[in-house]
Amino acid sequence: MYTHKNLTVMFTDICGFTRQTSTSSRNDMMARLEIHNALLTPVIRQWGGTIVKSIGDAFLLTFESPTDALHCAICLQHALHVHNHEAPEQTRIHIKISVNCGEVAVTDTDVFGDPVNVAAKIEKATTANEIYFTEAVYLAMNQSEVPCEFASTFAAKGDAAPEIRLYRILTDDKNPRYQGILSTGADKRAAHIVASMPMSAKPAKFKRHWKVGLLVAVALFALAGLSVLFGKPKAVQIDTNTADPLAGTSASPDQAEQFDPNPQPVDSRKSRQAATMVWATAIVQDPAQLKEKAMR
Repeated sequence: MYTHKNLTVMFTDICGFTRQTSTSSRNDMMARLEIHNALLTPVIRQWGGTIVKSIGDAFLLTFESPTDALHCAICLQHALHVHNHEAPEQTRIHIKISVNCGEVAVTDTDVFGDPVNVAAKIEKATTANEIYFTEAVYLAMNQSEVPCEFASTFAAKGDAAPEIRLYRILTDDKNPRYQGILSTGADKRAAHIVASMPMSAKPAKFKRHWKVGLLVAVALFALAGLSVLFGKPKAVQIDTNTADPLAGTSASPDQAEQFDPNPQPVDSRKSRQAATMVWATAIVQDPAQLKEKAMR
């Protein structure tokens, strides 16, 4: 079974990988592929891309949006640029990317059609670290969101089809559109990390503690209300004739000025109620206090 869809098709390919396999061990070759996959796969998913299949050192990808496809291509090249800047020369990876769009036939494991064939041919003409795409993509994308320029015309050898106008991405660090795409890619990466976190450990504990803290807070508020209805207030009088009511020593004139000549009784019931409400509010704001309180 297959369906027809209008999709953006992308090919990525490691430059010089075939030549390098003749001089590298199998372990080195597989290690490079693993680094390549680990760097590119998360970026592809963040931009809504589908990995149709991996062909050795190449990816065949599809996207619903041509603009997102080019943004993804920019972030893919940037991810490898960062890696190559820090990696030893023998582990550096350079890829070339070609993009086309149109109506294709889609199965569970593959995608077919002229847009796929054209994208594959353009990939052969693309140079390392570059992103080339067809005029069909240029006309379909949001041109205000993609920094690009006309590159050249292309005609496949032995192909009677007319020449294809090709465009290339401008990777200028001073270009605000280019920087905006990288910034959006970083935001998507952060959101993807949070979304992919399992519901265990810290998030689950926080959720569980918050629920328990809320229940305890409600119970404490209820108890505070009951104490207002049924509790018996206890008034405490302060003796103004002494500096220390327990010691019974006379107060000096200076010390006597510190005492209220008309002291008001202190309602211990209200004090307990206020303390209870403060603690309950603290638990709602910070459920971790519940565990701390229980251990005391």
